[in-house]
Amino acid sequence: MVVKMNYAASTKTALAGLVVASSLAIAGCGGTVTTNATAPSATPATPKATIAGSLDVSLLRYTDADFDVKESPEELAISVPVVAVGVVAGWDQGPGLEIAPGGPLLHHVLLKMTVTDVLKGAKGNLAAAGGDLYIRIYQGPVVRDESKKPSEWSPGESVEDFQKAVPPGTRIMFFGQEDIIEEGRIKYSGIALPSAARRMIAPPQGLVLEDPALARLSPDAGSSLLGGMHGIDLGTASPWAKPKNMDELVALLKSKDLQGS
Repeated sequence: MVVKMNYAASTKTALAGLVVASSLAIAGCGGTVTTNATAPSATPATPKATIAGSLDVSLLRYTDADFDVKESPEELAISVPVVAVGVVAGWDQGPGLEIAPGGPLLHHVLLKMTVTDVLKGAKGNLAAAGGDLYIRIYQGPVVRDESKKPSEWSPGESVEDFQKAVPPGTRIMFFGQEDIIEEGRIKYSGIALPSAARRMIAPPQGLVLEDPALARLSPDAGSSLLGGMHGIDLGTASPWAKPKNMDELVALLKSKDLQGS
């Protein structure tokens, strides 16, 4: 499988064209990753628009990637080793990764998710109910500061910004796997994780959130589910449109054989 990523800069520009590797662990695709860094521009890869409801997922969508789209939740679930549902417990600082010596770092936040149910992948306590997963998410482009070395430039979005956009208590479903980063690329590790904790990574479709404001509306108003890093196809013929809330999505996946063949 070949994944082509084309990243553009944010309005808080700096060397956003160097954010090539933020999702090199679009993990589990097991093929070649081709990157194409672009020059800074005034437009983020995905326009930051206010999402209807109470959540703002735009901070999760700073990257734009061509990838192997899964046409249904069960197809996505079959393709990854871990599927778990739970609630957002908070946000913390994640690792800063080096792309090129002396250049700006790729900064990440960690979405802390408390697992309430495991649909796939409980072996080895990888996603044990009652435990926490720490999901690595790209923090957005750095802000150019000529008074500092490029490697010291800071991201334009703070941990607090992510906490406000997707607050604790938000219901979430995670599709993904354990995160693996070459140690030589890690220039700072972020918060120290508990000894039993696992850092995770999700493919573009691998985070599904339930908007609490939309969940309070009648099911006739449409789905209360939102894609985190990539929008959900809610077209009338799309299997993604069938579950109208998180409970229905959980029930759908529990009725399927997620191991594949």
